[in-house]
Amino acid sequence: MSGGTDLARVSSSNSPLPQPQESIPMKNLVLAGLLSVGALLFFGCSAAQNAIDCNGICDRYQSCFDASYDTGACEQRCRDNSNSNADYMAKSTDCSNCITDKSCASATFTCGTQCAGIVP
Repeated sequence: MSGGTDLARVSSSNSPLPQPQESIPMKNLVLAGLLSVGALLFFGCSAAQNAIDCNGICDRYQSCFDASYDTGACEQRCRDNSNSNADYMAKSTDCSNCITDKSCASATFTCGTQCAGIVP
């Protein structure tokens, strides 16, 4: 019967099975997560901002002037131009800021300069 005890002692102290590897410290996982989120926020925000500004401008033109206006093409053109040209981006931001909280008629007369070249 002591053989069973000896077997238990041998298997627990000199196990032929590999011991588990040390796990990655939680601090490293948290740091990697924070860096990933920071990179997404830093590099991803300008495109999202462009999409929101362009979406509002193009939708507003469609609702005020031309119900059949292709807002998808307008938004894509606006985003592409905004991402490649800082002056265009500034102009689209000015247009968006100008048309916000204005009626269609008011936006037509007061925002024509800011929105020229972004929408027809």
